[in-house]
Amino acid sequence: MTNLKKKLDFPDRLRVVADRLGTRREAAEIAGVTLDAIIRHLRGDNQPSFNSISRLCEAAGISMHWLATGDGPQELAEFAAANESQGLPVMGFGDSAEPGWYNAQNSKLQTTLDLPDPKAFAAIMHGDALIPEGIQPGFLCICSPMTKPVKGDIVHLRRHDGLCAMRLFMGEEKGWLILKAYTDADKKGQQRAFEDKIKRTVIKDIAPVIFVKRKV
Repeated sequence: MTNLKKKLDFPDRLRVVADRLGTRREAAEIAGVTLDAIIRHLRGDNQPSFNSISRLCEAAGISMHWLATGDGPQELAEFAAANESQGLPVMGFGDSAEPGWYNAQNSKLQTTLDLPDPKAFAAIMHGDALIPEGIQPGFLCICSPMTKPVKGDIVHLRRHDGLCAMRLFMGEEKGWLILKAYTDADKKGQQRAFEDKIKRTVIKDIAPVIFVKRKV
């Protein structure tokens, strides 16, 4: 019988990354967290943020995808070579009958971007709803369904009926998502912020934006 190599769990994979960086204090400095926080991450008490994972993996030369999932090549260079011909799913937006919500239009972007979320996708910003937050129409937003949104995140929302939108996530309260967006510019070029409350049960998935590319 063939012996299958047991997949390391997340704290053990994180330990591989940290060991390559030297001391735990050095790893904490690279991750941008306290020594106590990195020790808790390594014990499995909680998980580091996307920014911390990105910094650690870049410094160690290890794939974020491997760290997050345990699948694929461990080394970043090997991951890039293995995924050179693969593309990241890209979602464009087409108009719908409901203002502020759009029909998804799929395409394909060739990239070797290393992401910890195997379900990550890109969305091309449509409309003016987030210009005051720095997200212009045509910007490419890399979204991670595996990442939990926190207050202040730009998020991609998809309803059960298939319509999609981009909003600023402000929190969740008693089964309602509290979101923020902006009106179209008035004659003076000014946009007004408004709150958009949506029942959580209406939303099929919510994916925080973890990276923004200004041009496709």
